[in-house]
Amino acid sequence: MAGNIGYSNFNATTPVHASVTATPSPVNAVPASFNIITATPLSGVVTVGTGGDYTTLTKFDGLFKAIGDNGLSGDLTVKVITNTAEDGNQSLNQWAEYCGSGYTVTIVPTDATVRTLTGSLSGMGMFWNICFQSHH
Repeated sequence: MAGNIGYSNFNATTPVHASVTATPSPVNAVPASFNIITATPLSGVVTVGTGGDYTTLTKFDGLFKAIGDNGLSGDLTVKVITNTAEDGNQSLNQWAEYCGSGYTVTIVPTDATVRTLTGSLSGMGMFWNICFQSHH
């Protein structure tokens, strides 16, 4: 694919690497804009509760805020390791998705122990559209 990438140290006329040309391809003669993402999208497994990655789901420093700020780069499994007191300050809204789409958030207890998420009724709207799974 020679000729498709232009690269230069200081200008667009002198390539730094010999196998890269300084002339943009005719199809992309004007470079498109791009954004640099400074967030670290979440994926894999995180824990919520005392001693976990996040102490709560819905407080200002909780998991839902982290998802809202950083987005997802894969499916996320949330293991609740202790009971939590939630204030409902941060709801789980549509998140940004990187390197794909259609990611899910699954919230499960770490074991067969019942976990209790408490909070005021007015703040409990943050649990709409979330699937909680029991441990089998």
